[in-house]
Amino acid sequence: MQGENMKQEWLFDDEHRMFRETVAKWVATELTPYADEWEKKGEFPIELFKRAGELGCFAGGLPENYGGVGGDFRYAAVFSEEMARSKSGGIIGSLGLHGCVVL
Repeated sequence: MQGENMKQEWLFDDEHRMFRETVAKWVATELTPYADEWEKKGEFPIELFKRAGELGCFAGGLPENYGGVGGDFRYAAVFSEEMARSKSGGIIGSLGLHGCVVL
């Protein structure tokens, strides 16, 4: 798809692509398979916040001296795009909001 290639080529660099791969794998293996179950139970595993932090999901745009990776707003864009793949409003809302509060 031309739009997808254009987005990948000019907006994101290699560091963003590596971050995307990490988040995409996490979403596919640790979130999406359990999302329906969590939604039905009305639960959200608190350990997901810690895991997201370990992966750098909340610190992409923060300077290194504040515990971030010294990145930019594009990390948040990548995180949001990959979170949407979970197809879970609870996951997106909980982790997405937390990421905004951190910033």
